[in-house]
Amino acid sequence: MKVCIIGGGPSALFLAVLLKSRGTADEILVLEQNPKDATYGFGVALAESAIDKLNESEPTSMKALQEKMYFIPSQVIENDQGAFTLDFAAQGGAITRLDILTVLEQRCRDLGIEVVHERRIDDLSEFDDYDVIVGADGANSVVRSANESEFGTQRNTRGNYFVWWGCAHPKHESGLRFRSYKNSSIMIHYYAYTPEMWTVVGEVEEQCWFDLGMDKMTNAERKAMFEEAFDDVFEGRPMIENKSNWNQFEAIKNERWSVGNRVLIGDALYRAHFSIGSGTRLAMEDALGLADALAASPDDIPAALAAYEEKGKPKKEKLMAATVQSYTWYENVHEKLGMPVLDFIQDYMDRTGRMPADRLKMFVPNFVAAQEQQAS
Repeated sequence: MKVCIIGGGPSALFLAVLLKSRGTADEILVLEQNPKDATYGFGVALAESAIDKLNESEPTSMKALQEKMYFIPSQVIENDQGAFTLDFAAQGGAITRLDILTVLEQRCRDLGIEVVHERRIDDLSEFDDYDVIVGADGANSVVRSANESEFGTQRNTRGNYFVWWGCAHPKHESGLRFRSYKNSSIMIHYYAYTPEMWTVVGEVEEQCWFDLGMDKMTNAERKAMFEEAFDDVFEGRPMIENKSNWNQFEAIKNERWSVGNRVLIGDALYRAHFSIGSGTRLAMEDALGLADALAASPDDIPAALAAYEEKGKPKKEKLMAATVQSYTWYENVHEKLGMPVLDFIQDYMDRTGRMPADRLKMFVPNFVAAQEQQAS
């Protein structure tokens, strides 16, 4: 089997490794438009459940990744009424985006997989002799855009504005902090991914964007406003920019996962909101699903691609429903900033309907204990 993978991110490299290490494909070409070792972003989060699942499929790669991961034992959640620290029973972790790319690309080289950088694709017809063409090229996918009507692509732009920054900070901490600020509401989500660095997401509701005059500010002025508003968190440390432009989130989904021998994974297929989990982890799970399907039917590509969609789509539909519930909660968080902090956290945990009481107690037992103590 000959497979061409467009995109050189974690999901593309992981898929290539799976296909080669299992003997599913004997010729694999990975094409990435960015230079080698170029990365745009900071840390990538991976939950413990995701680590376990991916480890079963490719232990060599996951062992190397885990050795470079930084594990996060807790998260502080704050609103106007106070803050509470959740102690996780299961520890997830984070890794620098460059580390995850370096580890997976080295694994590709060890397996003899060709990874070509600085190769921008404008015409997919040059790959007509490949059995499978995979679009692992993100939200602006070339593979998808060449066949959008056939894929049945749907887009939905949301209201809140957000940005990704880094912060050189030594505290071993992650947090969600929601605050009233100048008669508006603003928020940050941050997590340590090395002993010295945080990933930080700044976010503001759409109406507050205009009420605060952020539509007329420069990116530098917006950054300075957040640094001032959360100075007690950042402790005077400035935000670090890396293509840190403010945007509104665009949710993407596709009715069909493949068109002919062209198939999508990751953000090219479904773009889930960052508030419900790491897009990298979700994309790597797509890669695993596609690799499993191709391994099961290597001599019948149409059947393999159909099975990939049939098995994966119900889970993705639930994920997208959770995405809608999650970003809707964030778009109305101003209504909740005055709630008692434990009630606020419960409301946050309940926002997607995926955290029943038994799971919550297993996930954050100290929070449930605090609720019980408050009720007694």
